[in-house]
Amino acid sequence: MRKTCLSMLAFLFIALGAYAQGDATTSGSSSAGTKSDGGDVTIEIVGSLFQGNSGLSGPAFVRGRYFLSEGMAVRLGARLSVTDEQVTPQEVRNAIEFEVRPGFEYHFAGTSKVSPYVGGVVAFGMRNASAEFFDDFAIDGAFTQGGAGRGFMRLGGGAVIGADYHITPGFFIGLETSLLYFRNTDADVVVGGETLIGSRASNRFDLQSFLKLGFKF
Repeated sequence: MRKTCLSMLAFLFIALGAYAQGDATTSGSSSAGTKSDGGDVTIEIVGSLFQGNSGLSGPAFVRGRYFLSEGMAVRLGARLSVTDEQVTPQEVRNAIEFEVRPGFEYHFAGTSKVSPYVGGVVAFGMRNASAEFFDDFAIDGAFTQGGAGRGFMRLGGGAVIGADYHITPGFFIGLETSLLYFRNTDADVVVGGETLIGSRASNRFDLQSFLKLGFKF
């Protein structure tokens, strides 16, 4: 329910930006030139509006965009998470997780400050996890023998819709909602050379909503 409400708010923000398009031709051009144009580069910090149950929506992304024209941009988002935690005097957990999302955006006219867009992305991610114990006991592929914190490989893609609101010529905020399909392949959980839990693949759709803070160069 919470995901649905937040996604509806994101769509409302985007719709209001598109509806305001008429203002661009009637309110003058005092703020003209605020939006991105061909050759512009933006850097964004992208954070989730909610913590997804898949873990996909929690970490923040750093995203760069290059505008081929006022209406078209290519983008690349990435995130990296490293865990090196001593949870007990006898146990250390290690994990590294990364994800990259290349894609493109098509921007509609909007107004001189609001830029609604649609686009597509491809996603690729991996997670490696292990736990080491000081009695020469180790787990590869997860934190526990039951598979908690399990590693994986992820491949997917989907569609995005969003809008940027340019507060100044060099700073903007925005909302984005995406519907993505993922195929996850979980890692084997191995202890002492013996596979306790075998690898398995699963498919899922994930609805994500993000808040963006961006800088234009």
